[in-house]
Amino acid sequence: MIKRIGFLLIGVSIMWVLNTIINDKREGIIEKNNINMFFEKEEVDNTKKDTNINEYLMILEIPKINLKKGLYNIDSFQNNVNQNLEIINSSNMPDIEKGNLVIAGHSGTSDVSYFRYLYKLVINDYCYIYYNGKKYTYKIVNIYNERKDGKITIHKDSDIRTITLITCTLNNDNMQTVYIGNLVNIENY
Repeated sequence: MIKRIGFLLIGVSIMWVLNTIINDKREGIIEKNNINMFFEKEEVDNTKKDTNINEYLMILEIPKINLKKGLYNIDSFQNNVNQNLEIINSSNMPDIEKGNLVIAGHSGTSDVSYFRYLYKLVINDYCYIYYNGKKYTYKIVNIYNERKDGKITIHKDSDIRTITLITCTLNNDNMQTVYIGNLVNIENY
């Protein structure tokens, strides 16, 4: 009887692991297809300003951590840190002079922990935003921790366009880490 229960538990565990792997693979394929559709649409009409709230508004790429993720319009229900990366409401779009694009994401091990490896970024690393036919290149210039209390102070040069990435601090549930990147280049893609 105990052997049967043991085999049953092993079988259920194997099925659970296989299901998780298959779901992760499927979600990766869907994300890749959505990113490809974003770029194809941009090639057709990169002057379009109004985006369907359920389509990607922009793409965030951070090569060092192998992240390439679509971001939704601020008004979309999918612009939510519990489902995706979230563009914070007070953000400016990348094409705004002296603006700051603020993106929050979960770290950890859940399916929506898109910033799980953000802790690997260091000063002088790069990230990219693809938006309205332009590729915006940002160089990380500051990394610091803030207490996780619902408020955050963003230390940035007010004369430079920036990107701010925010996530929970590795191994510290009471802190969040803030990554500031200064715009260094804009090019067509």
